[in-house]
Amino acid sequence: MALIGLVRVSTDKQNTQRQHDALDPICLKVFEEKISGKLATDDRPDLLTALSYIREGDLLTVQEVDRLGRNLLEGLIVLNDLFQRGIGVKVLEGIAAGEHTERSLILDLALALAEDRRRDIARKTKNGLEAARARGRVGGRRPVVDDDKRAAILSRRERGESIRTIAAGVKVSVGVVHKTLAEAQAPDEPDEPDAPRGEAGEVAALDGAPVGADEGQDDAAEQRQEEERRWRRGLKPIAADVAGAEGYRGAVWPDGWGRYHVVAPDGERIGYAEQGGGVRARAWVAHAHQGRQLQGGMPTRARAVAELVRRHRDRTPATDAAAADGLPGWRLVQTLHERDRNRYRLIDPGGRAAGTVERHEVAGRQLWRATGGDPANAAALHWPVTPISGDLDAIADEDAWRTREAAVRALAENHAPELEAP
Repeated sequence: MALIGLVRVSTDKQNTQRQHDALDPICLKVFEEKISGKLATDDRPDLLTALSYIREGDLLTVQEVDRLGRNLLEGLIVLNDLFQRGIGVKVLEGIAAGEHTERSLILDLALALAEDRRRDIARKTKNGLEAARARGRVGGRRPVVDDDKRAAILSRRERGESIRTIAAGVKVSVGVVHKTLAEAQAPDEPDEPDAPRGEAGEVAALDGAPVGADEGQDDAAEQRQEEERRWRRGLKPIAADVAGAEGYRGAVWPDGWGRYHVVAPDGERIGYAEQGGGVRARAWVAHAHQGRQLQGGMPTRARAVAELVRRHRDRTPATDAAAADGLPGWRLVQTLHERDRNRYRLIDPGGRAAGTVERHEVAGRQLWRATGGDPANAAALHWPVTPISGDLDAIADEDAWRTREAAVRALAENHAPELEAP
């Protein structure tokens, strides 16, 4: 199964980075289109390309349902086609967040709300135009073609130049050239203004919201920011019975879905625990911050949170990495999880992992054991390193050493037999 992403905004001027930030880390391939979501599927070539690329068992992934489109009928056609082909849909945010392999009420409702929101934006735009006209202002976008450019387009066309050549020469789009030529043929046909503007050409405000935003994305972004502020105010320390969670905090995200998001001691959001989904609807699932499932089927939220904490500590470097004493170019490194276990990884001058040394306490005395092999590769061979005869720093009956330096030296010599004795 692969995640195939779809990014959509309505115009070339709108930014797609927020959607790419959510989809790029988890998707095998991401398709992008800059076209209105109200159009029919056949009029959206990038969507058609994505639909032809995706295969049975894959998931078409979008940040929010309205990225699929803001036309309820066309959205349902797309979904029905995908479901009949054995392809699911994954939504990262919003009321329909989750994986869908068949029609559902919540999915239909999300599409209907997206269409309704588009109609609401159109209504506000129309009301704003009427209000602007009543105040004596002329609505519409700022003209792209002034009198000089218009004259240049017409004269170049009379000389027989192609539309693409004209567009490149005058530095406007092909569409603008088409529109200018059409207006020249029907000069008395009035333009339909798109949005009211003030005297200086700014987009006029409608009911406190700017016209021309990404179909309400500014409002959605502001809502998410407010949700995060409320969520951070409610953060509380993770229960003490979750191993290694000291300094971690969590709280339920205030969107009504009951997702328990967790932050690291430095404030980074590391993921969330969520109940439901799949066959075991009451089980808990751990998700990465961007929505990728890490592990499911856990009986309690505490277990899911513990999994989030463990994975975060497994990949986060500790601050007390050190040089290997007496071994120029060799390094001792740790993740937070390794620091919890008093374990170090030994890295040779070429950047390869020689193995690990770990401190133990046996019968009231501290000792160090060494293990060869790359600890990051669970499938690789790992072996205990044992002291050689005559090693004065060794504890022979425990196959260990009295100091970390002695264990590190033995591990280095095991990894690189040619290493010269100091």
